[in-house]
Amino acid sequence: MPFKTIDFFLKANYPSHNYEVIIWDDGSSKDIRDSITKYIAPHPNFKLKWQNENIGRAKMRQKILSSHSEQWAVFLDSDMVPMSGFFQILDDHLNNINAVYSGGFQYPQKINHPELLLHWIYGTQRETKSQHGFKTGLFAVHQSTIKKLSFDTSFTQYGHEDTVLGHQLKLQEIKIELLPHLATHTGLHSRTVFIQHQLQAVENLVNITDKYPSLQTSLIKWGNFCSKSRLLTNLLTMSFTKNISLRILHSKTPRLWALDVLKLSHYIENKKNRI
Repeated sequence: MPFKTIDFFLKANYPSHNYEVIIWDDGSSKDIRDSITKYIAPHPNFKLKWQNENIGRAKMRQKILSSHSEQWAVFLDSDMVPMSGFFQILDDHLNNINAVYSGGFQYPQKINHPELLLHWIYGTQRETKSQHGFKTGLFAVHQSTIKKLSFDTSFTQYGHEDTVLGHQLKLQEIKIELLPHLATHTGLHSRTVFIQHQLQAVENLVNITDKYPSLQTSLIKWGNFCSKSRLLTNLLTMSFTKNISLRILHSKTPRLWALDVLKLSHYIENKKNRI
């Protein structure tokens, strides 16, 4: 539940008449919606909107984009808790109405639950080290540019929605400006769920490449390269290779190269099955 994120805005030392907080709920239970409604009731600049069913990340993000009418909109996932200086950084940096601003974020400095370790390692060693592209979890855009943005809602599976929109921004020559760290990503998943999400994202990426053949990511490049070699293809798609990778990822000291191998294997298999 997004109460930590909501709390930040409730307690923010920033004039409430200068901003509005709209909380979008994508198919949560009525109990959760009722709790949020009660929580924000005393604050007129807070609103809750919801979908009765989960319509998927791309469709939900497109719905939010289409409904916005204010000058500047800042989109923030519920597991992104703003850091101090959030409003000041936005005030200082949001000056190009023709650009899309992608916000930086960090992960907690430490975790207490070993089941969250893999996601935390990935977040601290990969996501926060390579925030050079567009991320949908935290971004800002002016109303004049929103109408140019469009999430591809034909993809309903999890993963790479931001990759597609970033690709579309590039094709439209819309500049992506990078913001300093604005929030802490608190939505860590267990190893099993995290690995499942990563593999779902690979499957979605394979579907995406059919529609956007010019799209390039490191996984696409390596996958296409390895697919040209029968030896590498057989080695990467062996049950032994996948089982070893999973064993390492579920160990006390998970290694990200094992995740890379697992994703590469899954990409090659899914790509081959489409031929």
